[in-house]
Amino acid sequence: MLFRSEAVRPGVTGFVAGSKRELVAAISALSDTDRAAAMGAAGREMVASEWAWGPVIERFDAAMARAAQA
Repeated sequence: MLFRSEAVRPGVTGFVAGSKRELVAAISALSDTDRAAAMGAAGREMVASEWAWGPVIERFDAAMARAAQA
């Protein structure tokens, strides 16, 4: 099963694995502790900037305004 997520930027904030081979590669990549730490920091930053209530409400308001004009 292929899974896409807005919350994951492959290789930057995490990995999305569509096969066992991709999963093994992702786990192997995380054995590099510097890379794992950088990905964790990037993930925290992305969540804080894009998934905090302020940005979520702004996107919701914009979507509602577009729907009202349709």
